[in-house]
Amino acid sequence: MNRALTNWIRFFLDECLPPLVRDNPHVMRPFYRLAYGGKDLGRIMNFKRLVHDLSPAEYRAFYESLDSSISRRRPTDLSAASSAFILRAIDSGCKTLLDVGCGCGWLLRLIARRRPGIALTGGDIMPAPLPADAPYRYVRQDIHALPFADGAFDVVTCCHTLEHALHLRRAVRELERVCRRKLIIVVPCQRYYYHTLDEHINFFPARDQLISLMEIDNDHLETCERRRGDWHLVIRCGAAA
Repeated sequence: MNRALTNWIRFFLDECLPPLVRDNPHVMRPFYRLAYGGKDLGRIMNFKRLVHDLSPAEYRAFYESLDSSISRRRPTDLSAASSAFILRAIDSGCKTLLDVGCGCGWLLRLIARRRPGIALTGGDIMPAPLPADAPYRYVRQDIHALPFADGAFDVVTCCHTLEHALHLRRAVRELERVCRRKLIIVVPCQRYYYHTLDEHINFFPARDQLISLMEIDNDHLETCERRRGDWHLVIRCGAAA
């Protein structure tokens, strides 16, 4: 299921249904069953309540258990508009790039094809064995404590990841810390509901709320725009700030 279709489904559920219906667990259960295959629905439907009591190991194990979900079966959460935005935002002087929350490496492969010559690194909370032809190196990592030196990468990308972060501000500070010039972020424009067909715990329905929750310095904010259901941000870091 591609991003355009899931954005349409989210729009219908969040904007067209009355809240009393939209957040009713009995109404949402069939949608969860479709999205997650009926596996452990009670825990998944109550993830927002349970997640804050999980240990780091339990948090990782939860995500590792979601292999059969619709979101894990598609190659990327990025829309065509988001992919084009990211490619345009990577400046010509970029030599090193880190993609945090890289998943199966779809974005890194796209960048390798369109912008050869950039040394690419990907990282995620999940284990990700690399095929021999992977055009990037992989480092398993926690977004709240990235295993890299300050300013280690010219550009850092983080797409459809911060909505999952347990400690949002700490995660954004880490992304800024390891970035030398430009931080590119994509997150969904989404209202808060308890029953959402994802594992999101952070919600960004409005621009001002997004900037406030992430504690972004307006002097360093180069771009913040909404395109087809997602927010796209470019933040100047390090020497470029």
